[in-house]
Amino acid sequence: MIGIDSSGAGVGRAVKDGFEAYKADCQDIAELKLLNLQQADLVIAGELIEHVESPGSLLRAAQTLVKPGGALIVTTPNGLSGFNFMSAALRREYIHPDHICIFTPYTLTRLAHVCSWTVQEMCVYAMPRVGKSTEAHAMWSRPLRYVMRRAIPAASTLLSRLSPALADGLVARLAPGESARRCE
Repeated sequence: MIGIDSSGAGVGRAVKDGFEAYKADCQDIAELKLLNLQQADLVIAGELIEHVESPGSLLRAAQTLVKPGGALIVTTPNGLSGFNFMSAALRREYIHPDHICIFTPYTLTRLAHVCSWTVQEMCVYAMPRVGKSTEAHAMWSRPLRYVMRRAIPAASTLLSRLSPALADGLVARLAPGESARRCE
């Protein structure tokens, strides 16, 4: 297993812990090519695409890492999650402060297509509801904290069971492919 990160400190910690890791911007095709890595059967971009300035560049650059016949797994929070809708109904928006963009099944599929990937499969995931999030907790006024901590997560889980489109996150398996516009 090989890791790539733009954080020198993060890469240093990974190497110190015995992992093979490299510092590079995963949005930059040239930087990834300079690593001179062999293409892999499977590349995982877990909870990454929502953090980058140019998600299309990330998908284009990832093509240099995936073997023909291989796959790229992308996971990301779901912009249509029940939690997001219920938070909005309470006039709040809970998006992690490091997130730059948000995806729905349609927008992730469309971006993949535009960047020459074929979506082989898409499924959803639910976040475990354990403990309280101090970050989320601090965002809410005192009267809404009970609702935010108890009722919204429980209702969100129920909604995602009734309609998977309302689940917390998306998992897409992408294969290199042709599309309407070749991105290189």
